[in-house]
Amino acid sequence: MQCTTWGHPVTTGIRHIDYFISTVDLETAASEEHYTEQLIRLPSQITFYYKPDLPPAFPKTRHDFNLAESDHLYICPQALFKFHPDFDEILAHILTRDSQGLVILVEGFHQHWTELLKRRFQQTIPTVIERIRFLPRMTLSDYFNLLSLVDVMLDPFPFCGGNTSYEAFALGIPIVTLPTSLLRGRFTYACYRQMEIMDCVADNPQHYVDIALKLGTDPSYRELIQQKILAQHQVLYEDIRVVRELEQFFLIARKNA
Repeated sequence: MQCTTWGHPVTTGIRHIDYFISTVDLETAASEEHYTEQLIRLPSQITFYYKPDLPPAFPKTRHDFNLAESDHLYICPQALFKFHPDFDEILAHILTRDSQGLVILVEGFHQHWTELLKRRFQQTIPTVIERIRFLPRMTLSDYFNLLSLVDVMLDPFPFCGGNTSYEAFALGIPIVTLPTSLLRGRFTYACYRQMEIMDCVADNPQHYVDIALKLGTDPSYRELIQQKILAQHQVLYEDIRVVRELEQFFLIARKNA
């Protein structure tokens, strides 16, 4: 018996792999069509995730990252290969409607990736490219420090964040997400479902932009969402139910093999 899960969140297409282990929130009613394996939907989360070990305080200010206090900071710190061209327009709409908005990205593992994306932005969204800032790759402590200074995290689609969402929620950072029909676009949505907070889950691209702008420009509303996340986020980390559900699945699968 062989199983796989979300390391690469797509089917293997290999007939010798028996099961793809996922969760209820990461899938839809039609998800079986997306897998050659037999799809297993666990009730809780798919990962026993350790909460990030955060320092008690962050010493750096926005100035240390060459960012202004007056900027509305929308961060999307994903690997650059996740930036689908359809997402370019979302960034443009946010920056067009928020004159104080600044989108923060992190340079790619290879400089060539960064240059390719910059060139694409010059073609697709040239009117706002001056307010898209690429920061150099940094240490983990500096990365958490940066997250503590931003206003909103933008979840890209159709391939959303995974680790980045768990890290941001540990700090109470609101993440705007638009879940898709495939697992790779539903991780942040699944986290919100676990926390029972759906304020930042969009129904469509226009709704996504509206949520991002409200969070970016309304400090009192942003504080409300942050407090909701901080009150509920512990359910995402070190959830022993994940272990028990996997145990039960393996026992049943072995018995039926």
